[in-house]
Amino acid sequence: MQTAIADMRRDGLHTNLNLDALTVAQIVDYASSTPCYWREDRSVQFLYRDRADVERRVGKSILLGRYFDIEERCEAVHAIAHDPALRHLATLYLGAEPGQIEARLWWSFATTGTSAERLKADQGFHYDLHDYRCIAFFFHLTPVDEFSGPHVYVKGSHRRKPVRMLLGASRQCSDDEMLRQYGAESVVALCGPAGFGFASDPFGYHKGAPPLRGDRLMLRVRYTINDDGSRSDRSPRTD
Repeated sequence: MQTAIADMRRDGLHTNLNLDALTVAQIVDYASSTPCYWREDRSVQFLYRDRADVERRVGKSILLGRYFDIEERCEAVHAIAHDPALRHLATLYLGAEPGQIEARLWWSFATTGTSAERLKADQGFHYDLHDYRCIAFFFHLTPVDEFSGPHVYVKGSHRRKPVRMLLGASRQCSDDEMLRQYGAESVVALCGPAGFGFASDPFGYHKGAPPLRGDRLMLRVRYTINDDGSRSDRSPRTD
């Protein structure tokens, strides 16, 4: 646990967190049998296997497919979100008991998209401002290599940002500027088999690389001290 905290303080990133094969299978089964939704139009809901047909129907690429109320609807995700070890690690890093837990499950599809669509889908470098302190745990539900949209994190960027990057009009940043500011050695693409997991500080620069071949299914569990009101994957029926 102390190694994990030291990694997070220094790099904003800690790997060596993994799900067992049964848990992965349960979540994949849920994702395969439950409609996800299109972020651009939440009324467009579809099963994973039908995505290409839906793209033809709406006449646009669908980069992401997200799931409503995943923590409440999938028992395996609920168990991960409330896992005592993850919560303990979050408490140590936050310096206080988490006041909000938010779980998100989504597909990143290997499809075409404009630069603007990629940025809107968080497929360009950016940092998040959910609370003054935050930690997120990510888990691959499908194997991820350099061609299937790995999560990319810039080590150390959670504690080192030039004033111009903090006070700019956008929290986004180009790949070239990332390399100039932090160096290639700080940019880590997180590849691994299904079940591979890692923790990161979302205040550091990160992105989901666009999948070139093979869709990616990812689970994120985020802990914050305060409720920032950003639980956007709530269904229309839920307050």
